[in-house]
Amino acid sequence: MKHVYFAVWSARNGQDDIVWKQAQDESDYYVEHFGYDAHFYISKDFKPSDGILDGTYNAHCYAELEDGTMEFIAGTTFEVSGHDRTLAVNEKAENVSYEASLTGAKVKDAKQVYFAVWFAVNGQDDMHWLKADETSDGYNADVKISDFNGSGVYNVHCYAQMADGSMKFLGSTTFTIEGKEALSMYRLYNPNSGEHFYTSNQGERNHLVSVGWNYEGVGWDAPLTGKPIYRLYNKNAGDHHYTGSAEERDGLVAKGWTYEGIAWYTAPSANDKPQYRLYNPNCTGAGAHHYTGSTKERDDLVVLGWKYEGIAWYGM
Repeated sequence: MKHVYFAVWSARNGQDDIVWKQAQDESDYYVEHFGYDAHFYISKDFKPSDGILDGTYNAHCYAELEDGTMEFIAGTTFEVSGHDRTLAVNEKAENVSYEASLTGAKVKDAKQVYFAVWFAVNGQDDMHWLKADETSDGYNADVKISDFNGSGVYNVHCYAQMADGSMKFLGSTTFTIEGKEALSMYRLYNPNSGEHFYTSNQGERNHLVSVGWNYEGVGWDAPLTGKPIYRLYNKNAGDHHYTGSAEERDGLVAKGWTYEGIAWYTAPSANDKPQYRLYNPNCTGAGAHHYTGSTKERDDLVVLGWKYEGIAWYGM
């Protein structure tokens, strides 16, 4: 006999997670004890295709003979518990990040495990796919609050990308971000038309960047409720306009502009973070109006010939 081996695998799904280990000779000739053993670690050694670690396991012992053949010696079964697959999200750093974790799961042949996270309102326009790191008992990933808009309930789904490219669903849960009372308003610039564009929608922001717009950062924070700011679009000029005046909105619609709905809300004037509106009388296309919270930018544009039209709304 050359070697002794133990083969161990979960009773589900055939032998897709079988682990072979060469046994160590534990014989003690002085006390007439003869035997072999090998150590198996459930959360480290086994990766069943369904990701479930608990349940019944088979264990077979074989002897490798001198001619290379394997001779069955004995078999048994045993139960594993305490590795219930659990998907959870817990706060990691206050007002900074959360940690998504899937425990009690290891997936065989997974190229990468992902957590998909998105706000429970407005569809999946802010969905983020987060690459997970493998841990001793599963997978985890950081969820940064700054990547998402608004307080409230968020959805989390966990998937394993398999070797063939398919995605295996592993579980879902929800969690709540508390205390975020504002939306980050993103500012973008079109170097071809000269237009500035403002949106809280990350999907819209990312799409515009992909087609050549320059992302200029967060312009201001807008409250979740309040007096609405309306967004309109001129299909002939390719220009957007923003106003808190229902009368101005209706007047532009009457002239052929398309009303695109409420873009965001203005904060009370007591917040004292005004966003200024300016008009370029020399502009005949997109970008005739500009909005900024910077008094320096406002004043510099006035020097260049822009007309200051007052406070458009307030940020937080």
